[in-house]
Amino acid sequence: MPVTMEQVREKLERIEPDYTEAATLGPDAMPFLEQLVNSDDPLFAPRAVHLASLIGGDNAVRLLLNAVRSPVTIIRVQAAAAARNLPNQDAESILLKALDDADSGVRNFALKSIKSMAAMPVAIQEKIRILSTSDPEQFIRESSSDLLKTKTPPR
Repeated sequence: MPVTMEQVREKLERIEPDYTEAATLGPDAMPFLEQLVNSDDPLFAPRAVHLASLIGGDNAVRLLLNAVRSPVTIIRVQAAAAARNLPNQDAESILLKALDDADSGVRNFALKSIKSMAAMPVAIQEKIRILSTSDPEQFIRESSSDLLKTKTPPR
Protein backbone atom coordinates (compact mmCIF):
# COMPACT_ATOMS: atom_id res chain seq x y z
CA MET A 1 0.00 0.00 0.00
CA PRO A 2 1.46 3.39 -0.97
CA VAL A 3 2.54 5.81 1.74
CA THR A 4 0.73 9.15 2.00
CA MET A 5 1.71 12.52 3.42
CA GLU A 6 -1.05 12.08 5.99
CA GLN A 7 0.55 8.86 7.27
CA VAL A 8 3.95 10.52 7.53
CA ARG A 9 2.56 13.55 9.34
CA GLU A 10 0.58 11.31 11.70
CA LYS A 11 3.74 9.44 12.70
CA LEU A 12 5.68 12.66 13.27
CA GLU A 13 3.08 14.83 14.98
CA ARG A 14 2.99 12.82 18.19
CA ILE A 15 4.53 14.47 21.24
CA GLU A 16 7.18 11.75 21.26
CA PRO A 17 7.22 10.07 17.85
CA ASP A 18 8.01 6.36 17.73
CA TYR A 19 10.72 6.64 15.11
CA THR A 20 11.26 2.88 14.96
CA GLU A 21 7.63 2.41 14.02
CA ALA A 22 7.68 5.41 11.67
CA ALA A 23 10.72 4.01 9.86
CA THR A 24 8.58 1.05 8.76
CA LEU A 25 7.02 3.46 6.25
CA GLY A 26 10.24 2.85 4.37
CA PRO A 27 11.69 4.60 1.33
CA ASP A 28 8.21 5.44 -0.01
CA ALA A 29 8.00 8.10 2.71
CA MET A 30 11.13 9.89 1.47
CA PRO A 31 9.43 12.34 -0.97
CA PHE A 32 7.10 13.45 1.83
CA LEU A 33 9.97 13.78 4.28
CA GLU A 34 11.78 15.94 1.75
CA GLN A 35 8.70 18.15 1.41
CA LEU A 36 8.54 18.52 5.18
CA VAL A 37 12.22 19.44 5.42
CA ASN A 38 11.85 21.99 2.62
CA SER A 39 8.84 23.52 4.38
CA ASP A 40 11.12 24.71 7.22
CA ASP A 41 8.29 23.84 9.63
CA PRO A 42 9.89 23.99 13.10
CA LEU A 43 8.02 20.88 14.28
CA PHE A 44 8.00 18.61 11.25
CA ALA A 45 11.23 19.52 9.42
CA PRO A 46 13.70 18.36 12.12
CA ARG A 47 11.65 15.25 12.77
CA ALA A 48 11.58 14.47 9.06
CA VAL A 49 15.39 14.73 8.96
CA HIS A 50 15.70 12.28 11.84
CA LEU A 51 13.23 9.81 10.32
CA ALA A 52 15.01 9.94 6.96
CA SER A 53 18.28 9.04 8.67
CA LEU A 54 16.66 5.96 10.19
CA ILE A 55 15.16 4.86 6.89
CA GLY A 56 18.56 5.31 5.26
CA GLY A 57 19.61 4.85 1.67
CA ASP A 58 20.78 7.23 -1.02
CA ASN A 59 17.69 9.43 -0.79
CA ALA A 60 18.21 9.86 2.95
CA VAL A 61 21.82 10.89 2.38
CA ARG A 62 20.72 13.48 -0.18
CA LEU A 63 18.03 14.74 2.20
CA LEU A 64 20.53 15.16 5.04
CA LEU A 65 23.01 16.89 2.74
CA ASN A 66 20.30 19.37 1.81
CA ALA A 67 19.25 19.72 5.44
CA VAL A 68 22.77 20.54 6.61
CA ARG A 69 22.71 23.46 4.14
CA SER A 70 19.32 24.77 5.33
CA PRO A 71 19.00 28.42 6.34
CA VAL A 72 17.13 27.16 9.44
CA THR A 73 19.49 26.36 12.30
CA ILE A 74 17.36 23.64 13.95
CA ILE A 75 17.27 21.72 10.66
CA ARG A 76 21.07 21.91 10.36
CA VAL A 77 21.44 20.82 14.00
CA GLN A 78 19.19 17.82 13.37
CA ALA A 79 21.12 16.88 10.21
CA ALA A 80 24.36 16.92 12.21
CA ALA A 81 22.79 14.84 14.99
CA ALA A 82 21.04 12.40 12.64
CA ALA A 83 24.20 11.71 10.63
CA ARG A 84 25.15 9.23 13.38
CA ASN A 85 22.40 6.93 12.05
CA LEU A 86 24.09 6.60 8.66
CA PRO A 87 27.06 4.44 7.70
CA ASN A 88 30.38 6.30 8.13
CA GLN A 89 30.96 6.76 4.40
CA ASP A 90 27.50 8.34 3.99
CA ALA A 91 27.80 10.53 7.09
CA GLU A 92 31.23 11.93 6.25
CA SER A 93 30.20 14.67 3.79
CA ILE A 94 27.30 15.73 6.01
CA LEU A 95 29.53 15.97 9.08
CA LEU A 96 32.28 17.85 7.24
CA LYS A 97 29.72 20.45 6.19
CA ALA A 98 28.33 20.61 9.74
CA LEU A 99 31.80 21.11 11.21
CA ASP A 100 32.15 24.20 8.99
CA ASP A 101 28.82 25.67 10.13
CA ALA A 102 28.80 29.18 11.60
CA ASP A 103 26.52 28.01 14.41
CA SER A 104 28.35 26.39 17.33
CA GLY A 105 25.34 24.19 18.08
CA VAL A 106 25.60 22.57 14.66
CA ARG A 107 29.33 22.01 15.15
CA ASN A 108 28.68 20.59 18.62
CA PHE A 109 26.14 18.04 17.38
CA ALA A 110 28.47 17.08 14.55
CA LEU A 111 31.17 16.32 17.13
CA LYS A 112 28.70 14.21 19.12
CA SER A 113 27.81 12.24 15.98
CA ILE A 114 31.47 11.71 15.19
CA LYS A 115 32.02 10.42 18.73
CA SER A 116 29.56 7.61 18.00
CA MET A 117 31.39 6.53 14.83
CA ALA A 118 33.32 3.28 14.92
CA ALA A 119 36.22 4.91 13.08
CA MET A 120 36.94 8.54 12.26
CA PRO A 121 37.56 9.26 8.57
CA VAL A 122 40.84 11.08 7.86
CA ALA A 123 39.16 14.21 6.43
CA ILE A 124 37.06 14.57 9.59
CA GLN A 125 40.11 13.96 11.76
CA GLU A 126 41.94 16.80 10.01
CA LYS A 127 38.98 19.15 10.37
CA ILE A 128 38.71 18.35 14.08
CA ARG A 129 42.42 19.08 14.52
CA ILE A 130 41.81 22.53 13.09
CA LEU A 131 38.76 23.09 15.31
CA SER A 132 40.72 22.01 18.39
CA THR A 133 43.02 25.00 18.02
CA SER A 134 41.09 27.62 16.09
CA ASP A 135 37.35 27.38 16.75
CA PRO A 136 36.02 30.64 18.23
CA GLU A 137 34.16 28.71 20.96
CA GLN A 138 36.20 27.26 23.79
CA PHE A 139 33.79 24.36 24.35
CA ILE A 140 34.17 23.33 20.70
CA ARG A 141 37.97 23.51 20.96
CA GLU A 142 37.86 21.38 24.13
CA SER A 143 35.37 18.87 22.69
CA SER A 144 37.47 18.58 19.55
CA SER A 145 40.63 17.98 21.56
CA ASP A 146 38.91 15.37 23.70
CA LEU A 147 37.53 13.64 20.61
CA LEU A 148 40.98 13.49 19.04
CA LYS A 149 42.36 11.87 22.20
CA THR A 150 39.69 9.18 22.25
CA LYS A 151 39.27 8.52 18.52
CA THR A 152 42.73 9.00 17.03
CA PRO A 153 45.16 6.10 17.20
CA PRO A 154 48.48 7.03 18.84
CA ARG A 155 51.23 8.01 16.42
